Amino acid sequence: IRYKVNQAGRVTMKIYDIGGRLVRALMDRDSDGTAVETVIWDGTNDRGDTAANGVYLVKTKTPDGAYTQKMVLLKKN
Repeated sequence: IRYKVNQAGRVTMKIYDIGGRLVRALMDRDSDGTAVETVIWDGTNDRGDTAANGVYLVKTKTPDGAYTQKMVLLKKN
């Protein structure tokens, strides 16, 4: 999951299921505000259990603002 920060400050990224329940808090850290960064979600929840196939929402908050992206998780069986 790529994001860009133009200002130094706190950045958070969380994954929610389509029902709005928190699945995974991916990131909560300070950024120097100078780069495009990438975060990898391994498809697990905060307990380490594998998340179900489906649509998820990625909510990112940066000093520049907040935005939400849709993401589809598909796993091979």
